[in-house]
Amino acid sequence: MKRASFAALSAAFFLMSSAGVFAQNAAITIAVPEEPAGVDFCNSDTTAPSRILRGNVGEGLTRRNVETGVVEPLLATDWRQEAPGVWDFTLREGVTFHDGSALNAEAAAKSINRIFSDKVNCSIRAQLFGANKAVAEATGPQALRITMSSPDPILPLRLSSLPISAPSTPEDGVTDQPVGTGPYRMASWQRGAQIVLEQYADYWGDKPDVAKATYLFRPEGAVRVGMVDTREADVATNVALDLLGGDGVLAYDLPNTIIMRLDMQDAPLSDIRVRRAIGHAIDRQGMIDGFLNGAGEPAAQIISRFVDGYNPDLKVPEFDPALAADLIKQATADGVDTKAEMTYYVLGSANPYNPLIAQAMAEQLNAIGLNVKVVSLERAAMGDILLSKGYNRRAILQYGHDNLLGDASLTVNAIFPSSQKRSQIGPEFAAMIDPAVEKANAAVGEERTRLYRELIEYWTNEVVQDVYFATLQGAMKVRPGISYEPNFQTNEIMLLSDFSVE
Repeated sequence: MKRASFAALSAAFFLMSSAGVFAQNAAITIAVPEEPAGVDFCNSDTTAPSRILRGNVGEGLTRRNVETGVVEPLLATDWRQEAPGVWDFTLREGVTFHDGSALNAEAAAKSINRIFSDKVNCSIRAQLFGANKAVAEATGPQALRITMSSPDPILPLRLSSLPISAPSTPEDGVTDQPVGTGPYRMASWQRGAQIVLEQYADYWGDKPDVAKATYLFRPEGAVRVGMVDTREADVATNVALDLLGGDGVLAYDLPNTIIMRLDMQDAPLSDIRVRRAIGHAIDRQGMIDGFLNGAGEPAAQIISRFVDGYNPDLKVPEFDPALAADLIKQATADGVDTKAEMTYYVLGSANPYNPLIAQAMAEQLNAIGLNVKVVSLERAAMGDILLSKGYNRRAILQYGHDNLLGDASLTVNAIFPSSQKRSQIGPEFAAMIDPAVEKANAAVGEERTRLYRELIEYWTNEVVQDVYFATLQGAMKVRPGISYEPNFQTNEIMLLSDFSVE
């Protein structure tokens, strides 16, 4: 074998060194489909703010290992349960917020207590904790105690989804200048255009390769893809699934279920035969193949296989239009007004498939004797409907539900109890559902898994508030020279520290 010359080796070393220096000062541009409605950590439970803020600007006391599901230290180095509703955490030394203030127990307690303040009205509160409440207090400089109103055996896991904000964060309302402990600070927000994150020089952890990230808001998927092709952007998220297999297009599983939420208060959806008929009327696999390039699986329940409490025994309702039509005829014969107009609401801007799926579903529902029309809404209007009871509305709401926590309680607490805004159940189901939720939340280990599986089975087969379409794959595009390995959290948690730039 011929040996390389000293000059050639020197040149190669220089190029590798230069590339390394460049990588550690890289700036990347990411094209995303929507602008966050807000950037306060306490409202970071939806996709648009979460993918920008979580793990980048804000960090939790703990984090969930993507590969193992194990809860690992982050801002807290260790923890222990002192009593069924009492947990003690030891906070990491030497951590500062982006405004220079120190992370200590008083700061962490203030941040956690703020989540439960009626003055702030944080949406993440219901998503994470349901009806449970926390009181946090400092018991030492770096010693934090959290006392729950009801026992919470998975509190350390739950806190992985709750970024800790600086003491300077207002206590009487939300902020548009989030201050966290993450590797990046929010440098600017030009509304309607972009958000810029810059490296925080005094970050306590490892310095990432990317020094600056600019998030551009571009609702059209084809525009985002074109920006990567022309080098206007380095990354495009949420790209068309028909691009899978193309250069630079990365696929990943999602812990996301597409749901049709049914308002159950008024006819015809108040009749369970009608609700069950909807489950049999829709051709899930046909739409997955036709609209999603096969990048998904028909869903039998509200959570995905990535979540503890997933019930493998539940089956997808068979696509049987004849059975569905017969159920509608039975309801009609008993005096149910099955011809009452129902509105099928869909989020039009999230991706190109939502309106196509909604229209196809409406056609399939009309074919069995119902009267459904599709209305496309923007996120704010959809959120208003999602978080309200459906009296006199007669609506079907198509939306996606993620569970990144890995525990069914995140889903169950936000959707099942009669007290929650997403829940459409009345007293006849609340008498069973509400105590069952509390019992499952307090259980541990195999008992916890069993109780959630039973609860989800009852919700799916007996309540039928929700009809499930599919669990999906996601796709993103990166330009040559960008290295990133997506995972099932990517839609919601896209860590800039996982990107490398050549």
